[in-house]
Amino acid sequence: MKAGNKSIISLISACMVIICMLAVPQVKANDSVDGLSTNIENLQIRNVKTNSELDDITLARKNAFDAYWPYWLETTKEMGRTYGQSDDELYREQWGYVKPDFDNGFLISCLRTVKYLLQYAQAEQLGYLFSNTEYWSVGSSNFTLEGDYIENINEYFSDVVCKVAIDDEEKEFVTDISKIEDILLDADVSSVTEVKLFSLLDLVLFMYIKGDAEEYMIKVSDHVGQSGYIPNIERFKLYPAKTVFNDIVKLAEDDQFSYNKSVSKNIALQKPAYETEAQQLQQQGLLQGNENGLDLLKPLTRAEAVTLLIRAMGLEDQTANYTVSQFADIASDNWASPYAALAKEKGITNGVSDTEFAPDDPVTADQFATFTLRAAGESDFDYTQGIQILIDRGIITEEESETMDLFTRGDMAKIIYEAREKGLL
Repeated sequence: MKAGNKSIISLISACMVIICMLAVPQVKANDSVDGLSTNIENLQIRNVKTNSELDDITLARKNAFDAYWPYWLETTKEMGRTYGQSDDELYREQWGYVKPDFDNGFLISCLRTVKYLLQYAQAEQLGYLFSNTEYWSVGSSNFTLEGDYIENINEYFSDVVCKVAIDDEEKEFVTDISKIEDILLDADVSSVTEVKLFSLLDLVLFMYIKGDAEEYMIKVSDHVGQSGYIPNIERFKLYPAKTVFNDIVKLAEDDQFSYNKSVSKNIALQKPAYETEAQQLQQQGLLQGNENGLDLLKPLTRAEAVTLLIRAMGLEDQTANYTVSQFADIASDNWASPYAALAKEKGITNGVSDTEFAPDDPVTADQFATFTLRAAGESDFDYTQGIQILIDRGIITEEESETMDLFTRGDMAKIIYEAREKGLL
C-alpha cells in the first residue's frame, strides 16, 4: 500500500474514533451526591417519627377534634350549611380535612433572626443562624413536632421567620431527589451535610443546602404575583447563599424590592467578631479554638457558655473533680457535665430550675452577663439586668450590646477580655 493511502486510512480511522467518542454520552465525574438522599428523606415527618409516635399524634388530634365537634355541628346547623348531609357524613368529611397527613408533611426550620444574614452567608456560616425550633407543615396546616395543631403560626413563633405551608407543587420538587441531585451535580457539588426548608420574608420557601465547599439556596416557591419578592432569583435553580442575600440588599438599594425594606436592612447588618480580644485571650491560654478556628460568629449554647467561661477563668483543671452530673438534663458522661457542675459549685449558674440546666438552649446576653458577674463574686442583682450592669460598669457600650441580641463566641470574648482588663474578673 502506498504511503499516501496509509495516511488517508489513518486520518479516516482517527475521525471515526472522534465521532464515536462524541456519540457516547459524557459521564460526570460524580454521578451521585453523598448525603443528599438521607437529608431529603429526613425532611418528611413520616421518616423522623416512629409509627407509634404518629399514632399518638393522630389520637391527640382526634381527641381535640371530637371535643370541638359538637359546637361546630350545632353552629353549622344553625347557619343551615349542612347541605343535606347526615351528622356522620359531616363528621367524616370534617375529620378528613384536619386529620394529620403524614405522607405530605414536611419539616420547616426557623431562623434565629434575619439580622446579619448577608454576613453569615458571606462567611459560609449561614447554618449557624438556624434555630432548633422546627415545625411540620402540610397544605395550609401547621403542627408542632409533638403533633399539636398551630392555629396561628405568627403568634406561635412571634418574631422568628418560619411562616410557610407547603403545597403540591413544592412537595413534588422537595421529594424529587434525582432532580435536586442533578442540580447539585451540574454545580460540581459532590456531597452535602445539611438540608433544610425555611421561609424568608414570610411566604418565600427556600431549601438551604450545606455543600462540601459552599452553602447554597434553592427558591422553592414565591407566593406573591408572578415576579415575587425576589424576582432575580429563579425557582428551582441553585444559587450560592451569599448571592441570594446580596441580591435582596441590592434590590432594596435600587428601590426595586417589593417587600418591607427594613428586612433587607437587617439582612445587611454586620455583627462585630471581636477578633483582637479573642486573639488576646487565646495567647493567654484562656480561649481555645475548634475545628473552625476561633469561630467567633458561632452562637453559643448555655453549655458552651459556662464551659468557655470556666476555661477563661483558668479553672479547667478543677473539672476533673466533677464526675457526677448536677443537672437532670445533662448526663454524667456528657462533655458539658463537669463544666456545668463546677459552674454550679462556684455559684456561676443555678440552672433554669432546681434540677435542669437547658444545656442546648442558646445563651442570651443577659444570661452570659449574669454568669460573668457571679464569677466575679457578685450575686445581689436582678439577672434580667445583667447586660445593663456591664454597660453601667463600662465593660461594654450600649452600642455594642445592641449587636449581642444573637450572642456569639465573639461576644463572649469581648465581655471576658474587657472584664479582665477592667478588674471585674
